[in-house]
Amino acid sequence: MKTIDTMAKTKTKITDNEWLDLSWKYFQLHAQQRTQYFNYFVVFSTILSSGLIATFQNNFQLPYLGIGIGLIQMFLSYIFWKIDDRNKFLTKHSENIIKEIETDYKESENKTYKLFTNEEIETEKQKRLDKHSIFLCRQFSHGKSYRVIFIVFFIIGLIGVIISSNSYLVKSKNKNELQRIDSLLIYENVKYKTMGSMLKNQDSIIRLSKYKKYQHIQK
Repeated sequence: MKTIDTMAKTKTKITDNEWLDLSWKYFQLHAQQRTQYFNYFVVFSTILSSGLIATFQNNFQLPYLGIGIGLIQMFLSYIFWKIDDRNKFLTKHSENIIKEIETDYKESENKTYKLFTNEEIETEKQKRLDKHSIFLCRQFSHGKSYRVIFIVFFIIGLIGVIISSNSYLVKSKNKNELQRIDSLLIYENVKYKTMGSMLKNQDSIIRLSKYKKYQHIQK
């Protein structure tokens, strides 16, 4: 029993280097996933946006297809935004563990080895400096930059839905108007044909009556 308890206690002991290695691999995994998912989003959104713009042509006969593409674009923007939020949370989680490990190591010879801890401190300093600079010249975090891209493509999808819906309504109205005009033309055509046949019948009756009168005179 003592041997088993000793082995169990030994297994639960993890050194700082092992924790650091585990945390770094965890951070690296989700940081790479975050970048890969963003790249996938840009590729998919570019393709969808190109197809959406193609539906804006005047001779395009399927405006409801643009509505579908726009809705898909909006949906993808939202989903990838939430995926990025999750990956950001996971990378921050691993960063916090690495920072805790870094606090156990003291500076030596005025050299700092706290990579993640000092990065956060330097970032806060840069934010304070950026307050006095032009907005577009400030540093943006990956999260803010990604959100700008997500919002831009979401708006593109929304505009596409609005334009395609308007085009669909206009073309539907024009189609109904053309159908009404065709119905009137068919009605007028039938009306003229009916009147023509009536006139022909009336002309035949007149000729028949004249012929009968002529025969009566001959007798």
